[in-house]
Amino acid sequence: MSELKEEVYRMFNGENVTILIRKSIKKLVVKEMRKYIEALELEYEFFGGSIEVAEDIRVARNLFSLILTNDNENIKMTIPQFLVFENVLYCSSTLMESFRELNYEYSELYKSIEEIFKMLDKSHSEEYIM
Repeated sequence: MSELKEEVYRMFNGENVTILIRKSIKKLVVKEMRKYIEALELEYEFFGGSIEVAEDIRVARNLFSLILTNDNENIKMTIPQFLVFENVLYCSSTLMESFRELNYEYSELYKSIEEIFKMLDKSHSEEYIM
């Protein structure tokens, strides 16, 4: 892992954001998180186990547990967890199709994600994701 990437990981792990996940879409989010973790695990096996993918798996599992066990709709997560969460939502076409039926809740979630992204340094968030 590059020095810049390590620095960004450390910086982002100390920051937290709160995001609203309505109970009406929580089951969909949990289902998509599970699929995302499975996809990461396959990527890890197929490509020889990179450190970055292993870290993404760790963060995704922690986030999965956090969302699954949290009864509150407002969920506090670290920036790495938020970036994984954002990836899950945008990579999942089935979730997007399901959200069409729950347009209002999706719209709220999308606006929340956009607001948090505005607060992040774009170059750092792109470095973390890559």
